[in-house]
Amino acid sequence: MRAIQVDPAARQLVETDVPDPVAGPGQLLVRVRAAGLNRADLAVVTGGYVVGTARDASSAPRPPRPFTAGGELAGEVLAVGDGVTGWAVGDRVMAQGQGYAELAAVDARLAMPAPIALSWEEAGSLPVALLTMHDALVTNGRWAPGEHVVVHAVTSGVGVIGAQLALHLGAPSVVGTSRTPAKWDRLTDLLAAVPGPADRFTGCNPADTAATVARASGGHGADVVIDNVGAAVLEPTLEAMAILGRIVQVGRLGGRRGTLDLDELARKRVALIGVTFRTRTMDERVAVVAAAWRDCATAVAAGVVRPPVHEVFPLSEAAAAQAALARDEHLGKLVLVP
Repeated sequence: MRAIQVDPAARQLVETDVPDPVAGPGQLLVRVRAAGLNRADLAVVTGGYVVGTARDASSAPRPPRPFTAGGELAGEVLAVGDGVTGWAVGDRVMAQGQGYAELAAVDARLAMPAPIALSWEEAGSLPVALLTMHDALVTNGRWAPGEHVVVHAVTSGVGVIGAQLALHLGAPSVVGTSRTPAKWDRLTDLLAAVPGPADRFTGCNPADTAATVARASGGHGADVVIDNVGAAVLEPTLEAMAILGRIVQVGRLGGRRGTLDLDELARKRVALIGVTFRTRTMDERVAVVAAAWRDCATAVAAGVVRPPVHEVFPLSEAAAAQAALARDEHLGKLVLVP
């Protein structure tokens, strides 16, 4: 099959022919119809994001060697491995996995049905965002009904899903921040499709987070903040927090190191929580999938929670797609199709 591989030595993508994967025990063999791009894909190429450091036997260091790129995909099941139940040949599936290829073998425990309401391109770019945002908002952020939410970098692929998810679950207000106001109109239209009271979403510049949250929440403050940015928004985020609020730190494109007023953190009794998939065991990743699908299956099947697809590239143009991702001029997701 054709695949786009990362060459760790050269730190670049290489299109090549590789042997077809097979469905091993516990796996599904999938004909890839679409694969979403994520920021981690860029870091993997440069060596800045190393997968497989979880606290289990699979974390043992291995010598650098070419490997198929990508972190998510959607397609049709071609074969079912031993021990797999609940899946059959021909099923539509979406999952985390190495999607920059014509075929992929994925762990069946990480697979979710790809509803017919979603195009292949939408389904192939949903798993990472859905799992990351549900884990941040519900599991680690401990969101409860009636609580107010902030999503930083809301026009990013994960940010859009974070806002959709918060609105779907019933948050009374969701503030989304972005440095590119030109994207607001399309984002507002996307979020208007989520059932519930109108005008719950407000967009703003990150510098205006505290004032915007105060107005949207009636002076209460933010209970849960999904931080997809990092150091650049740390100060306005803390200012916006309600007492006993939770900041869930997901992305660090805005810097890994920032200044934090520890007295304000203590006064508000705010929890700062870091999350990543890099150090999770397989059992932990399986739990993330189960929790997200429990809360989101109906909304995803109805097309309420769905990623906006900005542009689709052929598999052979993976390098160009990653270059477009790095330019950050898009709203939503960029996608590869074999």
